[in-house]
Amino acid sequence: MKEIKKQVKSYPYTAVDYVRDNLKVDEVKTVYREVKTTGAQTFNNVTIVYILKGTAGLWINGRYQEVSEGQLLLLMSYHIHQWQALEAPCFIYECRLSIGLLLLSNTSKKAYQRAMDELEYQIPCVKLHESEQVEAAYVMKKLTVARESYLQWADELFLVASISTLIYLFLTGNKQESTRQTSTDLGGILLEYLHQHHQQNLTPKKIAKTFDLTPTEVVSHLKQLTGKNFGENLRNVRLINATALLEFGGLSINQIGRIVGFGSAAYFYDSFKKEHGMTPACYRKENFPSQELTLSDDAYDAFMVLYTNYQHPLLMSEVTKGLNLTPRQFNQHIQKGFQLSPQELLIRIRVSVGRGLLLGTERSISDIGESVGYQDPKQFRCHFKKVYGVLPSDYRYKK
Repeated sequence: MKEIKKQVKSYPYTAVDYVRDNLKVDEVKTVYREVKTTGAQTFNNVTIVYILKGTAGLWINGRYQEVSEGQLLLLMSYHIHQWQALEAPCFIYECRLSIGLLLLSNTSKKAYQRAMDELEYQIPCVKLHESEQVEAAYVMKKLTVARESYLQWADELFLVASISTLIYLFLTGNKQESTRQTSTDLGGILLEYLHQHHQQNLTPKKIAKTFDLTPTEVVSHLKQLTGKNFGENLRNVRLINATALLEFGGLSINQIGRIVGFGSAAYFYDSFKKEHGMTPACYRKENFPSQELTLSDDAYDAFMVLYTNYQHPLLMSEVTKGLNLTPRQFNQHIQKGFQLSPQELLIRIRVSVGRGLLLGTERSISDIGESVGYQDPKQFRCHFKKVYGVLPSDYRYKK
């Protein structure tokens, strides 16, 4: 077993870094619609698009792609895009979600970083295999029903599992190449770079060196694409990410400002208020009123180690060594913070993630049990029934 180390909080941000306990159904807005020609548009969130039927044209940061049935797209806030209706109608599922939920759906830093790498410098579009097309349509349809009727099962785990499934399909799909390019391509690449590296101390000079350009060219290409100067673009990118991180109550507002790259708390507060019309504290209170954590730092660190490694066999001696705690201290922190033993908390984590996979995917119960850390499917069924009162198969059928 590899050594378990205490978590170091760094970008990219994922659910293994911060606890979030108040997901809302209306954070995911999914619609089924016909494609109509639009002007250039961008959103301060994430949009996942599945092409159910037909073909349409799509410009993304100056690159053109014809998208058709069976393709899946992942549009980030830096993708300035424009739809073009073609002769035959095209119907799509369009799922829009907060960046915070995208972060929460990624419990693996490596997986999240890979997803970000896959988006860099290319059209964010993949072609799904036939079986995956069925799965994508199924998940999107469920999200649409949940959005419109607010069914009870459309809860936190269903949302996280559904988004995770769509991200997985995107990562494993066949990459699609753009068919036309324009001079604004470079502006799109530079904008994506700002989003990927916004936490660093970026300047036109530093970016110019990376891309073998002059600082003037960096500023000019970004201005051509967005209509904003370099400082405005960078500030906007940082505010988008800061707003997403406010959803995670484990971070103070000053920490968030520093994480996303603001040099001073005063500058962060002033910029945020100009953008949202209120301070970060007021925004958090108004939009996420119930997410303050009451855990001690030690209890939080203990939980994060269990949550990060729930898929693997865990030896308490290795866990406590990584945290510089004795087994007794570790047990005390877990018991005080969660009123559970470490083993009971680990079981809750495993079956909770398994429940989300039951609701959001069509994977077999044995496969789900193995993916959440159970080598014996019978043990997964036993623990699941102990927590939820029914066997996994009965739970899936009822929901």
